Amino acid sequence: MTPMDCADKGCYRTIRVAMQRHQEEPGAGHALPLSGYRDWVAAMALLAATFFAYRPAWHGSPVWDDRVHMTPAALRSFFGLVQIWTHPKGTVQYYPLTHTIFWLESNL
Repeated sequence: MTPMDCADKGCYRTIRVAMQRHQEEPGAGHALPLSGYRDWVAAMALLAATFFAYRPAWHGSPVWDDRVHMTPAALRSFFGLVQIWTHPKGTVQYYPLTHTIFWLESNL
């Protein structure tokens, strides 16, 4: 829509009337509308949920199901490295390259 189209339809008058009504309202612009409070409450609830969900990770302990995806202690030896590549059921999911990287990290 171009400014000329808007002028023909009276858009500027509508905007001007709406602005006047807003300025005439007592306390307009000074307080958050109810939807603004709901947004803040939702944001704080999300922040609190994130805070509590990741609390175990602050001390280095696994979060949620991380223990299932970690390389088992039995596979941390050299024989375990061979098991990672030759036995698909040795880990929860068969990702030999990923578990080899985990094996290297645990042996550093």
